[in-house]
Amino acid sequence: MFKLNLNEAELQKIETLYKRVPAKAEKILNSALRKAINYVAKENKGYIQSTYTPSTDLLGAKGLKKQVKNGEAILLASSKRNKLENFDSSSKTPERLRDQHIQVAIKKGNKVTMRTLFWAFYKSEGKRFKLGLYFRNGEDKNHITPARTVSILQMSTPVTEEQEQKLQEIFEKELIKKLSKETL
Repeated sequence: MFKLNLNEAELQKIETLYKRVPAKAEKILNSALRKAINYVAKENKGYIQSTYTPSTDLLGAKGLKKQVKNGEAILLASSKRNKLENFDSSSKTPERLRDQHIQVAIKKGNKVTMRTLFWAFYKSEGKRFKLGLYFRNGEDKNHITPARTVSILQMSTPVTEEQEQKLQEIFEKELIKKLSKETL
């Protein structure tokens, strides 16, 4: 919940704008919210990149989505588990590794050797062959599953008090800036 510090003139301008042109007032509010949610998304993305080893396309538009409408801003993070090949691994492409196992680092500085991990072209029912890292489930060679790990939602962090204060400052500054440009 935001606590705005507005003087009487700014408050009067907002009230007048909502009475006369509610669509324009809503547009100004959403613009300020968009600027604030972009700050949060940037901070979250920076935290993920400093803690984990994801590929750059993983944190793109599909990973962290922003939704601003009806005076409400929401940062949506994907809850779908990511493929292991999107993280730092000792084998980036299919190759035969003699006398070694693939090492993967999901978190920075934590390399783990995985004995049953291998690259494969695998065809699931009704789909084309998919290249990726797989685990062997049993003794039968046909029982393999795609190697998946943490989702963007699990990698992200909640907003801290410092970030919340900065978020309020950005929102308030942007709102006042847009209101000062508006003539009634």
